[in-house]
Amino acid sequence: MEALSRLFEEGRPPARLPPGVEVIERPTVEAVRIKFKDEIDEDILTRIAFKEGYKVDVGGFTPRIRDRELIVARVGSKSDLGGRRDLYIYLFPPEIERLSIYRRAIAARRGIINPKTGKVNLRRLHQFNLKVVRLVSLYIKERYLNP
Repeated sequence: MEALSRLFEEGRPPARLPPGVEVIERPTVEAVRIKFKDEIDEDILTRIAFKEGYKVDVGGFTPRIRDRELIVARVGSKSDLGGRRDLYIYLFPPEIERLSIYRRAIAARRGIINPKTGKVNLRRLHQFNLKVVRLVSLYIKERYLNP
C-alpha cells in the first residue's frame, strides 16, 4: 500500500519495494505494473482471487481477474515488458477525469462517480482500490513471505 501511495502521490517509484518485487511503475493513468523477481505463480494468484470474491478468466491468454465486468488485474504476457513476471493492476486513480469513457461509466455505475455532478465518492473509490491492493498483498505474503 505504501509503495502504491507514493507512486500515485509523488509520481515516482517508491524507494522501498515489497518482498519479491523488482519494479513498480505506472505506465498509464489506469494501470500499475508490478514486476516480480519470478514469474507469477498463476495457481496461487487464482486461488487468492477466488477466495477474495473475484472471477478469473483463463484461456488462450494469461489470467485476467475480474470484479464483475471490470478487469482489476492481469498477468503479463510475452508482449509485455516483464512477460509473465508482470502483474498489472487497474485502480481508480486520483485523476478520475483522465479515465477512459468505459472506466468512467463503470465508476458511475458503482457509485464511485456521481453521474450528475461528476464528484468522486472517496469512500467507494478507496474501498475498490483497497480490495485490489489486498489481492496483491495476499499474493506477496503467500509467495514470498510464507512459501
